[in-house]
This record gives sequence, C-alpha cells and structure tokens, in this order.
Amino acid sequence: MTHNLPVEIDRILFYAVNGACRNDFLNHLMVFASNAGSGEALCAFALALMFLRRKNTLAAGLLLLAGLTVSYNVVSPLKEFVARPRPYAVLTGIHPVLVEKSFSFPSYHATVAFMAATIMSFFFRPRYIFFIFAVTIAFSRVYLGVHYPSDALAGAGLGAMIGYVLVKTSSKAFPT
Repeated sequence: MTHNLPVEIDRILFYAVNGACRNDFLNHLMVFASNAGSGEALCAFALALMFLRRKNTLAAGLLLLAGLTVSYNVVSPLKEFVARPRPYAVLTGIHPVLVEKSFSFPSYHATVAFMAATIMSFFFRPRYIFFIFAVTIAFSRVYLGVHYPSDALAGAGLGAMIGYVLVKTSSKAFPT
C-alpha cells in the first residue's frame, strides 16, 4: 500500500482543526464567520459600498461585484472537474456543523474572502485587517467540517490572484 503524503497531511490537519476546541460558542462563531464570507454577504457589502457613493467605495464595490462574478465562474466548473467529495462524506469520526451539496475543491468561501481582502486592501487601510477576516473565514470552513485545509488554501490563493488581477487591470480606471 502506497501512501500519498500530501493527502495524509491534509487529512491530519483536517482532523486537528475539525476536532480541536469544539464547543457551542466556537461552533456559532465559525458559522457566523462562514456566513460573512458567503457570496450573498459579500454582494450585500459591495452594494452598500457603492451606495456610499465615494470615489474609493464605489470603485471597491464595483470590483467586488466583478470579483464575485469571476470567482463563481472559475470555482463552480473547477469543483465539478475535480469532483472531490466533502470531508464528512468520506471520513469517519468528524464533527460536521454544516452540510453542503457541492463538491469540496476549491473552497468558494475562501476564494471570495481572499478576493475581497485583496481588493479591499488596495483601497483601504489597515490592509491586514481584511486578511485576518479572510483567514478566519477560510479556517471556519475546515472547522465546520465542509472543507479540507488544501481546499481552503487553494481557494485563498485563487481568490488573491483574482483580486490582484482585477485591481491591476482596473488601476487606470480607479487610481488611488
């Protein structure tokens, strides 16, 4: 029997996060963080920014909406192509707090959280605060039992890349 080290590390890290410090307070906090990183929540945030009608908030809101569109159109087909089952569907002894219907890889929540953090950090300070939120959202998906750590890491990288490309390609339209 051969061992696939990256898969084994992913599984070990998943069990460490999903089983660590489980309590009702953290369960509720992680559900809240996960919901804050949903496409719907970020869409509402983008529209609220645009409603403020300031130069930076309008540009950030428009880029967030573009980022949500790009992220959805990249992640959805990628999930279907990779077709990785959710951890709770294949592992034993885990504690899923949520159940999702789609495939696991990559994490859409992590993708849009890091896309949004990258875009927001271009327009507003302090930059690190947006990435703290993004890391919390990505971590919540593993804690809740719906993603492996590699799903969240891949989503984070993909989201940061989408955000960066959108900011750089629009920098002439929205100079700071």
